[in-house]
Amino acid sequence: LARHPFLVDLYRDTHPRIVVYKAGQMGASEYLISDALHAADQRQGTPLYIFPTDTHVSDFSTGRIGPAIEASPYLQSIIEEGKSPAGQKRRGSDRVTLKRIRDRFLYLRGAQVRIDGRAPQLKSVDADVLYLDEVDEMPTRAIPLARERLGHSQLAQERAVSTPTYAGMGIHAMWLETDQRVWMVRCDACGYWQELTIDHV
Repeated sequence: LARHPFLVDLYRDTHPRIVVYKAGQMGASEYLISDALHAADQRQGTPLYIFPTDTHVSDFSTGRIGPAIEASPYLQSIIEEGKSPAGQKRRGSDRVTLKRIRDRFLYLRGAQVRIDGRAPQLKSVDADVLYLDEVDEMPTRAIPLARERLGHSQLAQERAVSTPTYAGMGIHAMWLETDQRVWMVRCDACGYWQELTIDHV
């Protein structure tokens, strides 16, 4: 986190509901996947990670999660292909949309909603921690459907992250419901602490 000091407090935050209203390329997706792996490994929770589309799921799983697992002996030790009693691979244990972490599964799903209002890719998942990545690119109907998957959970935690589009909508509307913490930067000249805005650029 040396190059991302603004993420330190975020990683330390254990509140059940966290909303990150951010600029692009800030390391927030890495935070989400780290938290999801931690949820399965340490919090005995089932993570459900939602992306705007199935294409996002495939790209993220292949380009981000795969290399992270390959680079970490610890992750390799807890993310299992799984064996059946006969020694054969257990179906669905290590796919693009499903990762087995000890005795839990990390589900990766797209947020598509059919015209009839159903989202079959979410229907069979009972989750403990919900991750919404790029909220403003998702159909608005997908978010309440995804939240329903937390209905029977003791944890029932949620993490939402996105770059904003319009004020008062999407991630910005979610952020307005929080305690609205902001990252402050210190002026090297006068020592004044302030929120960094586009007006400083």
